[in-house]
Amino acid sequence: MNTSGTSFGMYAYSGSAYATAVRNFDSPLSVGQTFSLQLGVNFRNGNKGVDINDSSLTGLFNFNVGANDYQVNASTLGLIYAADSIFTLSFEQKSGTMIGVTITRQTAAFGTETAFNSDLDFGAVMDNFKLYVSGTDDVSSQNNLYFNNLQVVPEPSTYAMLLGALALGIAVTRRKHH
Repeated sequence: MNTSGTSFGMYAYSGSAYATAVRNFDSPLSVGQTFSLQLGVNFRNGNKGVDINDSSLTGLFNFNVGANDYQVNASTLGLIYAADSIFTLSFEQKSGTMIGVTITRQTAAFGTETAFNSDLDFGAVMDNFKLYVSGTDDVSSQNNLYFNNLQVVPEPSTYAMLLGALALGIAVTRRKHH
């Protein structure tokens, strides 16, 4: 998960501490684009994870590590605890409000596991994501949430160029046939 030996981290020690980081997408994802990120967690106390939200910050999707469990939208994933868990979360814009969500976990003991894979109708468009951590037990870095490798593929500017080239190709083809 570390890129050039580093990753981002967040902490919130003690029962009432809470830290969040919210990032809006430059524009809503287009059909065919995928947002992905990696999360690294060790201890499963407190709460740590990511929310996918609409423009009013209403939660559309939640991945949480806490209460001694790994959960999606408050339902357990049934994964056995592993201290070196690295999760890769991918959100593919399939159509309108339909999103393909895939979560894989990589550990030394279990290798790579697909923890979740489903198409979900969010009922709204993904606008931003929020990383959070709260109420961990102590001041150990083992309680932190680590994240990295955030990306949108294809990148919006690349995607716009591809769509423009496709439109130009269609227009040229139509002109040749008339």
